[in-house]
Amino acid sequence: MLSSTLWIDFDPFYAKKEETFRSSVTAIHQIAMTMHELETEKDKLVDDPDKPSVLFKEMVQMCLWGNATDLSLLTHLTPSDIEHLQTVGREAQQARKELILKDDQDAVWECTPSLEPRAGTVARCDFVLDNANSRPQPEVVPWFVSDVTPTDFHKTAESLSSPTFFNATAETTPESALHLKEMVERWRKYLEQGIFRLSTTVEDGHKKTQFWTGPWPYWYMEDKANSLWSFLTESGLVIFKGDLNYRKYVSFLLFATQLFIHMWHIAIDGRCQV
Repeated sequence: MLSSTLWIDFDPFYAKKEETFRSSVTAIHQIAMTMHELETEKDKLVDDPDKPSVLFKEMVQMCLWGNATDLSLLTHLTPSDIEHLQTVGREAQQARKELILKDDQDAVWECTPSLEPRAGTVARCDFVLDNANSRPQPEVVPWFVSDVTPTDFHKTAESLSSPTFFNATAETTPESALHLKEMVERWRKYLEQGIFRLSTTVEDGHKKTQFWTGPWPYWYMEDKANSLWSFLTESGLVIFKGDLNYRKYVSFLLFATQLFIHMWHIAIDGRCQV
């Protein structure tokens, strides 16, 4: 698809992604309400050094369990099943806590206050996405079902801003709709200011991001995609989201997983936090 002039913008999974996104209305309004509460109380949070840590972990949990709705796993689930998976309330998160095999939230939180600029004048955090952030790394073609593409990234804000995209439910209210609108407007402002930036918009961005849809495990990155490797080493923190990134992180080999993670850390640590 990358070499095609006719198919480069075609996404065979788009309709399914949009359908599932539309059915996520309850979870999206819950997130908007939570973000509104955080925005109104952020001055209090600054005065209490313990509270930001707790809220950070709650937001990580939102991202983690939102990933439970990978479209490749949802072929037989009803909209109500999907809504249950996407529940982001504190009680639901606590109930799922025992299902987490490896939890490095504390280590990530401890490193964030010490992030320093590596290139430019501000500290940078990169998010490597898989399915549908400050400088996210999308995939230039829809490689696997629900992979996020640049089109998806921009379409998300457009859909969230539309008063007719979601169907009203008992859980959605005029108040939550207002908070959703405010949240999306804030995101748009971050994009305009460069606080959020899509990696495909940087210099040679499309060339850099082609590696994500290639066949190689990530320890080949320095050799196979050196410009991407160099770009990521300018980041203060790199967060790989989702199970697909994990599988490419350790490859599909029957080997001691911790050893592969250790090998990757040796290769990239000291240049950016992973």
